[in-house]
Amino acid sequence: MKILIIGHSGFLGKNLYSILEAKGYEVIGASRRKLQESDISLDVTNENDFLAMQTNPDVIINCAAQLPSHNLFDQEYAKQCFEVNTIGALNVAKFALAVQCKKVIHCSTLSVLPKPWPLDMNEDYVQLPISSQAVYGSSKLSGEILVLALLQNKINTTIVRISALYGPGMPWVGVMPSFIDQAQNEKCIKISNGNTVFADFLFIDDAVECVSKLIHASDTGIVNLASGSEISLSVLATEISNQIEGSRIEMSQEVLTKPMRAKVNIQRLLNLVGQQKFTSITQGLTKTIQFKYG
Repeated sequence: MKILIIGHSGFLGKNLYSILEAKGYEVIGASRRKLQESDISLDVTNENDFLAMQTNPDVIINCAAQLPSHNLFDQEYAKQCFEVNTIGALNVAKFALAVQCKKVIHCSTLSVLPKPWPLDMNEDYVQLPISSQAVYGSSKLSGEILVLALLQNKINTTIVRISALYGPGMPWVGVMPSFIDQAQNEKCIKISNGNTVFADFLFIDDAVECVSKLIHASDTGIVNLASGSEISLSVLATEISNQIEGSRIEMSQEVLTKPMRAKVNIQRLLNLVGQQKFTSITQGLTKTIQFKYG
């Protein structure tokens, strides 16, 4: 089976490439940055790059993404988000139709749904992404809509909405890297709303293993790709502090009136991939911190 990974030079794509190659698949990587000579140079925003591709994959996995930022007023960032996350997704879907591949897996994000999430949130929950990540979330949601609109009833398509992905080699932005850096460099993790903000942290190895199993899933549609376990920021800080000697935690008052829960229902995922053992936050942090700081 030939698998094309679009955006293979990124955090998710690179790890997915490795595991699929190890499983014996013929894997082709396509992205702006070539990692080896056999890779395809591809800008997902450029339709001509797709027209020039000389490959007929059985499966296409789209990992290309413009990552989130909290700056709602940066027009250039908004343009990049919609070009990569929306127009890029459209180009991927059009290419899938042109080559008539058997399966498309489009990697999206749970940020298409604004917090607070309902407890045990499943794939039927719908809400506009009005939040501090509205630009990112709305661009990813638009990409989902276009992929499903073009490919429904034509190609087996799965949209995976990924939770807070982390692990060795992750982009060093967000709350987890911030806490790790504070513990390592300042020996003090400063937290606000530590007991009212929650997240579902998904270790990279678990994410790519699930995606590799979804290749053979006959079901289509939206799937929550998460660990199914939520932890508060205070628990995350405690886990990090326990691993970095001499670090402590400084808690400020809770200012949120409503908890920002992150309890994700992953039953549909488990129905598709079978039983899945997820890496504990302790194990995942150990590997992540050792990779970053040795």
